[in-house]
Amino acid sequence: MNLHVPTMFVMLFVGVMAMALSIASVAYRRQPDLLVFSFGLMAQGMGYALFFLRGQVSPLLSVVLGNIAINAAMALYVLALYRFQGRAAPRGLVAVPVLLVGLGTWWLVDAYQARRIWISAITMLQFVHMSVLLWQGRQQIVGRGKYILGFAAVLTVLTMFYRIVVTLAGWDSAQKVTDSTTTVILSFMLSLLDTLLLSVGMLVMAQERTEQARVDSEHRYRKLIESANEGICVLEQGILRFVNPKMLEIFGYDREALLGQSILDFIHPDDRALVAENHQKRAQGQADDLKYPARILTQHRGVRWAEISGVAIDWCDQPATLNFCSDITERQELDERIRDLAFHDALTHLPNRRLLYEHLERAMLHNQRHQQRSAVLFMDLDNFKPLNDRYGHNVGDLLLQEVAQRLKQAIRGTDTAARLGGDEFVVVLNGLSADAATATQQADHVAQKILQTLSEPYHLNLADEAHTLARTVQHHCTASMGLTFFAGPDCSAAQLLDQADAAMYQAKEAGRNGVQYFQPAVVAVAPAVSASSVLAAGG
Repeated sequence: MNLHVPTMFVMLFVGVMAMALSIASVAYRRQPDLLVFSFGLMAQGMGYALFFLRGQVSPLLSVVLGNIAINAAMALYVLALYRFQGRAAPRGLVAVPVLLVGLGTWWLVDAYQARRIWISAITMLQFVHMSVLLWQGRQQIVGRGKYILGFAAVLTVLTMFYRIVVTLAGWDSAQKVTDSTTTVILSFMLSLLDTLLLSVGMLVMAQERTEQARVDSEHRYRKLIESANEGICVLEQGILRFVNPKMLEIFGYDREALLGQSILDFIHPDDRALVAENHQKRAQGQADDLKYPARILTQHRGVRWAEISGVAIDWCDQPATLNFCSDITERQELDERIRDLAFHDALTHLPNRRLLYEHLERAMLHNQRHQQRSAVLFMDLDNFKPLNDRYGHNVGDLLLQEVAQRLKQAIRGTDTAARLGGDEFVVVLNGLSADAATATQQADHVAQKILQTLSEPYHLNLADEAHTLARTVQHHCTASMGLTFFAGPDCSAAQLLDQADAAMYQAKEAGRNGVQYFQPAVVAVAPAVSASSVLAAGG
């Protein structure tokens, strides 16, 4: 062979530095072991550059520093392998060979043959060290990269052994590193091959480690998802692609019945538009923080309430959403009970004063928009106290419950019946005519119907302490009623109740079991008020 060795050094320098920069750009801040390896490549490249300058710079730089740089690269390769395995590197085993190479080359700077044997022996021991590391970590390192790296280490050991044998046997006539002998050229060709194999091996090991970490991460997350106490599913364009066991439990279907189906098939018809809209927003990344309740259709437990949330993800390189589903039926029922207690009378389950105010305010706004009128009918039972005094409050409660039932049956679906407390009840009549005379006739019709219904005898079934039927009490009870009209929000709900209450007391004074209309201009009210007199007063 008759190759120009300095040119080979330049080629080695360019190739090694290119690999070093490429690996460093990949490893920067993410894979410190690869970054250490890239520093080794840079050191090796600098050694080749110093070899190229042989004869142009002092031997101290070209020989001593060049060999130190090359051997430092070998030490960094060993250190990178320690880092890769997550082990602490013994400083002596890594640093001492570099120190020995430096001292040896300085001592043997003018003795090429002896220097080559010294450096080859130290390098061979470094790669034996690397081979031992690979063998020790064979169980932890997955994939094929360790075999490529191991082959490179063994090849380097054999190359160094070859250099030692050839030099000791006197088969190589080279007297300096730039001599173009077979051994020199073969050594540097094998060095280039070793460097390529080492680089490929480290890159493959790093890639396989990353892939294994991804697989392990997926396995952990899958186990977490599988054992989660929350329903989890993946939707791709609204189609179920993945469901965890808790999701199957919530819906009551097996996996085959859910996968490939539209999620809307399992949503209550009244909530499908809401779920579809929110899913579309989430798929576009606009509703990742959104949580909302919706009714779902389960296989065995009927309609249940679920709280739905989720985030946008990629599923098999396609846009999808990861959704979380929790059964909140019991919570919804509890909330409904709490709301019922807050807005309804505990005894009769009619709306209480708070909910009545809301209905009145809503009616005012409705009347203003649709040019209609409403009426407030305030009533007090006429013969309630004697029943309480004679039979006790339990029997009185039975009567109040019966009154509530009769009120609900006597009014229309658009009207509201409420209990303010004690034996006071209020009915709001909605949807009355904008014409005052017509509205009065409509209200009077409903009021007379209520009076008639409430005046019918009550048969109250009394139970003994064993909760068995003991006897039936018959009681007659009527009601006194006050009525006032309203349209828009001209006065407050409290003022309307005060007006109807005042008219109710006039009905009491007029003989009870009747209706009186609120007339603010009249101080004394006759026992009966006609519709025409109401209209004359302004209704």
